[in-house]
Amino acid sequence: MEDYKELAARYLADYQNLQKNVKRNEELLTAKVKSDVLEDFIALNDDMYIASRKNELLNIFKQKLEAILTKNGVISEDVIGTDFDSDKHDAIHSIESEQKGKVIDAIGMLYTSNNIIIKKPKVIVGI
Repeated sequence: MEDYKELAARYLADYQNLQKNVKRNEELLTAKVKSDVLEDFIALNDDMYIASRKNELLNIFKQKLEAILTKNGVISEDVIGTDFDSDKHDAIHSIESEQKGKVIDAIGMLYTSNNIIIKKPKVIVGI
């Protein structure tokens, strides 16, 4: 009888572990799908960011798009003037500057969700 109780306990533990794994995989899949959809919005937001520097009307649209991204857990960060970090930035050029090791200009912004980098900006670094 003890063997059956031990076997039942093992099967129950295996089943509970399976339930946890299925739930975790569903959460990961949902996050991946959400990330894929948001990447399209992020590309659009980068274009709006660049254009909004020159046009007030585009700035209004950019603010609305950023609100959508924020509502979906995406955080955008302007990186100009920050310290260069190869984990967060893709350097495309470097120029001599008084701001050594700083991001001088950027194409796009840094996008994160749940502390995971979704998209790195392309940056020019001061040397």
